[in-house]
Amino acid sequence: MCQLVLKDNYGRPLVELRVSVTQMCNYSCIFCHREGISGNHVEISLDKWEKIFKAAKNLGIRKMKITGGEPLLYHQIVEFVRTAKKYFDEVSLTTNGYLLEEFSQKLKSAGIDRINVSLHSLDRKTYKKITGVDGLKKVLRGIKAARDLGIKVKVNVLVLRGINDREVERFIEFARVNMIDLQFIEYEPLLGLSSEYHISLDFIDRILEKRAIVIKIKRRHYKRSYLIPPWIDVLHTWHSRETCMGCTRLRITPDGKAYPCIFRGNETVDLLPDPVNGIIKANNLRRPFWR
Repeated sequence: MCQLVLKDNYGRPLVELRVSVTQMCNYSCIFCHREGISGNHVEISLDKWEKIFKAAKNLGIRKMKITGGEPLLYHQIVEFVRTAKKYFDEVSLTTNGYLLEEFSQKLKSAGIDRINVSLHSLDRKTYKKITGVDGLKKVLRGIKAARDLGIKVKVNVLVLRGINDREVERFIEFARVNMIDLQFIEYEPLLGLSSEYHISLDFIDRILEKRAIVIKIKRRHYKRSYLIPPWIDVLHTWHSRETCMGCTRLRITPDGKAYPCIFRGNETVDLLPDPVNGIIKANNLRRPFWR
């Protein structure tokens, strides 16, 4: 029997939920767009989340990424992961890493598949300038703890003009020595953020093209991936139509509302009254940002 796969009106499949479990955060990053979520949102109970999970599974959604705010501040984050693993083939989490050392073993036991750690500088002062927190050493310990437990870890670097764009070579060496997958992400001034930090990542592609033993284009997000090893991805997000057409997700707020697109924060669907029909409705609202 073929598994059901929802598609929007532009042929894009829906296979992933990106769930913001809390708006709380222990950082004050200079680039933060709050996942496109504005206003204050009450955190719903785990039993309500489970109803959304069940509906998503029945509609063919196979993956979940847990975000925040900072998801490790969510009071039931371990139980949330454990519950989600009953319904999804893959459950991943993106974190600033400050609490990762303390949570790695618990997350491993709960069944987490992958963890993305935002690490935007390897220089202590620059890290603090970007995040507002003197936490670089603590985050590096957290990355090591998760990796040593066998959790798949990827480091995400948002490249910021004039701040960390000179650290590219250093990050490549960090990834190579520690054998941790790495992703460079192009800064995009979403939702009124300043454009002063934007820089094209073409120069990183040129660096990696000379060193890679394998180069491929990942259909999802249309990003270039280079095997050094490890794998290093370059995600060009500057209103890229190719990236947008590779979108396969819905964003969910802490109070159970679906955002079909980060560029259209005014379009939401409340999933709580009827999760199945809510997800279907939200999927039908998904459309490329230029439409």
